[in-house]
Amino acid sequence: MMDILSFLFFLNLIIFVHEFGHFLMAKKFKLPVLEFSLGFPPKIFSKKIKETVCSFGILLLGGYVKLKGEENPEEEGFYTLPVGKRIIITLGGALMNFFLAYFLFSLSFLIAFPRPTQQIIISGFLLDSPFKEIFSIGDIIRSLKIDNKEFYFKNPQEFSSFLKNNLGKDIVLKIERRGELKEVNLRLPEKALSSGGVLGVYLSNFVFETKPFPLNFVYGLKETVSQFLNIISNFYFFLKSLFEGEKIAGEIVGPVGIFSYYQYIINNIENFGLGYVFYFIGVLSLYLVFFNILPFPALDGGRVIFFIYEGLTKRRLNVKIESLIHQIGFYFLFFLLLLITFKDILKLLKQR
Repeated sequence: MMDILSFLFFLNLIIFVHEFGHFLMAKKFKLPVLEFSLGFPPKIFSKKIKETVCSFGILLLGGYVKLKGEENPEEEGFYTLPVGKRIIITLGGALMNFFLAYFLFSLSFLIAFPRPTQQIIISGFLLDSPFKEIFSIGDIIRSLKIDNKEFYFKNPQEFSSFLKNNLGKDIVLKIERRGELKEVNLRLPEKALSSGGVLGVYLSNFVFETKPFPLNFVYGLKETVSQFLNIISNFYFFLKSLFEGEKIAGEIVGPVGIFSYYQYIINNIENFGLGYVFYFIGVLSLYLVFFNILPFPALDGGRVIFFIYEGLTKRRLNVKIESLIHQIGFYFLFFLLLLITFKDILKLLKQR
């Protein structure tokens, strides 16, 4: 239960910061904010502070700000502002999420930032692991021998897949423990464990790095930019693989899949530490930045496209047509979210 509550806290922190970005930019241009809501209706709390109704909805998976003139373009308000100001207000949420990621990465560097490595490291044990007495936390897996053939692996996923394809076989693992190489002989289980794994161990491919204050803020900025460029690059190769029919290396996950990985981190907080939690939430915040600025209807990026069109042509698209396009986009994204969530649930059920 605490896992769910803490996950909802961090998720809504990201959402709150996003909506607060819209709120701040609107206030900067003296545009009245009629409502600031965290969560979607039905409302469980509502209080008017000056001109703004602050509310909480029972569905804590999103939020919104309602600006004066946003629903009625003829009314003095959002749509009577110059195009440039509307674009700044619309992108204010993404900008604040970018700053949140920067702040969290900087904190992570101060505590312990997880830096990717080519090594496969044992970072913890599952309750049903039959090999707790054989391995130690911190062991580095160098290679695996089976039938006198030696295999090397690039990442934990590749290693885990190989084990699942060789259940019941005798293997020899070459591991490095505190600088010394050891060979471990063992027989793999005949079937996967109840957790879905084979060895019952948590595998990671990162080492921890710390930077002193105030250098942590310099490295935090570099990492924020690097991570964001990496997200763009991954999305490009994802689209490329779809059009060229290539096998996709990664997979898309929804709230259930994200929570599953968050739960894995929290359950092993003694091995990962708070720095990894900050890093994870920072990455989520950057993903929200990226997907929110995509030029797709219903997203902030899609709205910006309409504003740019208006600025270039000096005429606004029919309000009803624009509203319908955004509505169709919203329903499409909602349906896609349901499909991804259903896939994540099926994946979890198969692992049980």
